[in-house]
Amino acid sequence: MSLNKPISLVTYASDSETIRAIIDANIDAIILEDSKLSSRSFYNDFNTDNFDKIKDLSVLARKLNPLIKLSFNLDLLIHDNHFPIIDKLIQTLKIANINTVRIQDTGLIDYFTCKYPEFKIQLAFETGVSNLESIKFLTVNSCARNIDQILLSNELSIKNIIDIINSNLSKFEFQVHGKVLLQYSHRRLLAAIENELLNATPLHRLVQDISRKELFFNAEDNPHGHFLFHPHQKCLLSEIPRLINSNLDSFLIDLRGESLNYLSATIKTYKTEINLYAKGSDSWALSYASHDFIKKHENNSFTKCFFNENNTDSEGPHSFKLEHSDFIGTILDVIKLKSTVIELVAPLKLGDTILIKNPYDKLIRYTISNMKNIWNESIETSLNHTLIKLPWIKGTLPESIVMRKSPQEG
Repeated sequence: MSLNKPISLVTYASDSETIRAIIDANIDAIILEDSKLSSRSFYNDFNTDNFDKIKDLSVLARKLNPLIKLSFNLDLLIHDNHFPIIDKLIQTLKIANINTVRIQDTGLIDYFTCKYPEFKIQLAFETGVSNLESIKFLTVNSCARNIDQILLSNELSIKNIIDIINSNLSKFEFQVHGKVLLQYSHRRLLAAIENELLNATPLHRLVQDISRKELFFNAEDNPHGHFLFHPHQKCLLSEIPRLINSNLDSFLIDLRGESLNYLSATIKTYKTEINLYAKGSDSWALSYASHDFIKKHENNSFTKCFFNENNTDSEGPHSFKLEHSDFIGTILDVIKLKSTVIELVAPLKLGDTILIKNPYDKLIRYTISNMKNIWNESIETSLNHTLIKLPWIKGTLPESIVMRKSPQEG
């Protein structure tokens, strides 16, 4: 069988070595970056005031593959001081015949349309645009004719993705492999701590979760700000059928900062699986080569991230079914890693299971194995005690509601 439509495999490049490696791996489209305007480029371009590099990279890419699709990544959240350098970029893109630009700041849609009406705009929202109403707004405004594609948020599940794609409002792209951005700040948090604010070289650190010491978040810092990433890399190789059948237009691989060998191997592996599925979807199974790829790179601790729907996707606010649970108290104080103080209106004893609903409607189940009074004396029952202390319970907050879990509550 053939695919319903061609799927474009896309990745980033900031230098000629990367261009050569990814074209050799048969990439379909390249997002060119310059660190002056590309927030997470690992190449240091801050000592130049032009974009000649982009022009040279475009010439090289087209020489190696005349059919290659090129765009430029301008994913900064723009400040007024950026516009003079953006004007220089526009002139270079015109000369280089690159007519597609990826932006995150929607205020640039009008700006680019006025400066270069032929520009196609790709909206690159790593952490935003998670609903159909936002996409409708972005695609029906006066400049909608220039919006060529939208990169969907990493936090969307496959169900959300299909619902959005079925709207037929645009072409859509989704990240299938690599680092997942969780948090961004324009402030250079790492550089400030390490007194490196004048250093343009990116900083990379592992940040340990003190409550789960086996968990390390990747943190990066460059002159554009601070970036915090998911502890695991996204890998959706085993989801090729659902990705293809969702009718996405392109798959994004984001391995900026990783080795060229790993990047090339990833591109080739996804290409292989897409082609195998196209040849026989009914009999498709993840190939031995892909299993070997995953095993070889398992130190990256792969995850499907938010792709599969979970309870937080399906449960909205106040959706918990607690009709069989009795209110027994309120959390007054929480000291992280130490204690949880509860004011009770009904007794508890060791072995009881309680339900805690925090102010954000997250439901936590907890079985009591250790209980103290306010004088830090161990007790087996809360009889004669209005206030009790339990160990710290992750996810609890002051004003959380405490209920007794009845046998009927599953």
